[in-house]
Amino acid sequence: MTEAPSQAVTAAAIQGDTWARRELLAYWSPVVLRWCSWMGSPGSEPEDVAHDALVQVLGSLGSLREPGAFPGWLFRITQRTMARHRRRAGARHDRHRQAD
Repeated sequence: MTEAPSQAVTAAAIQGDTWARRELLAYWSPVVLRWCSWMGSPGSEPEDVAHDALVQVLGSLGSLREPGAFPGWLFRITQRTMARHRRRAGARHDRHRQAD
């Protein structure tokens, strides 16, 4: 496995640097996918959950104040995204049961 991007790269990504954001995605996308597979994703494919989490990360990256906090921040966003997918899957399941 390659080395995680430095805090300087993370700081540049926070500031909007396109190259730095690509570096973060290249390193962290497979990690997020493994987290989603590990957490399980009923009603959703792990790839869908990982994609949604990464979209959320890119949209919120400018709000991260401490580059060193990125891994934990990313994990929390991934957890919240998984929880949202689970709630949606449960709601779809409930609607289908009511229709039967």
